[in-house]
Amino acid sequence: MDPSVTKDLLDARLEAIEARMDSRVAGMSAKLDIALAEMRADREASNVRFAAVLKDIGDIKSELTGTKASFKTVVGNVWGAAVATITIVAAIVGFGLAAFDSGRETSKSISEATVRMEKLQAQLEAQAKAAASTPAISGQKK
Repeated sequence: MDPSVTKDLLDARLEAIEARMDSRVAGMSAKLDIALAEMRADREASNVRFAAVLKDIGDIKSELTGTKASFKTVVGNVWGAAVATITIVAAIVGFGLAAFDSGRETSKSISEATVRMEKLQAQLEAQAKAAASTPAISGQKK
């Protein structure tokens, strides 16, 4: 065998492998960009929900006149939900980045994050409803 042909063949194979790897890296980069954009959008949506929660806290403060214990309970629940939301968002972001680093399928990670955010939104809505119904109960003497 001619050594130059073998070298040329080897070079061609290496170039083909390099091209495939470049294509894979570009695909992973694009998927990562999309996932990060979705995570940023989720964070912005969470900020809007946090603003609504803070507004609800303000409304509750104006309604609660003499029941400090009830007020502390409501605030504790709202802040607990906020801490839980921040923790879950941080966990989702960490999980998403870990999934990309390990080469996992991004659509599965995004689906799981969406389900978690929907559950969290449902929890926040339930707590907002509970907070809204608290002043009617707290007006009674114990």
